[in-house]
Amino acid sequence: ELKTQRDVNALWQAIADGVVDVIESDHAPHTIAEKESNPPPSGVPGLETTLPLMLTAAHEGRVSVKQVVDMVATHPRRIWGLDCPDDTYALVDLDASYTIENSKLHTACKWSPFDGMSVRGRVTETWIRGTKVFDGESVLVDGGFGHNLFGEGA
Repeated sequence: ELKTQRDVNALWQAIADGVVDVIESDHAPHTIAEKESNPPPSGVPGLETTLPLMLTAAHEGRVSVKQVVDMVATHPRRIWGLDCPDDTYALVDLDASYTIENSKLHTACKWSPFDGMSVRGRVTETWIRGTKVFDGESVLVDGGFGHNLFGEGA
């Protein structure tokens, strides 16, 4: 839990020092109604916001872009022994600024705790197995196009 500013600062310091290997979203896309239940389920949606938030941190000088790439892509692949085909990648505009808006999210729950936050760094294209699956605005393939990957550490 990050209950205090001291906790938050310690986490950022651990990230900057390279103690943290992986930054990923658990992407728990619970609806607002589910989150308002008692007890609420843990987790928040984050699949669409993790990379822009981390790139914003890079622009703020908290981490380097290389550290972001390592934590969200390189290290997870290495740790879990996952192969990444050459034709599977994301293109990012590091300088694009925008505001996270619930109404523009693609996740089924349609909300984010980061709604209204300005970020810098935007995914402009995503390619999987040589097929463009995201054009920066819209998902271009039907659900089920992706495959679960099971690495050596799974």
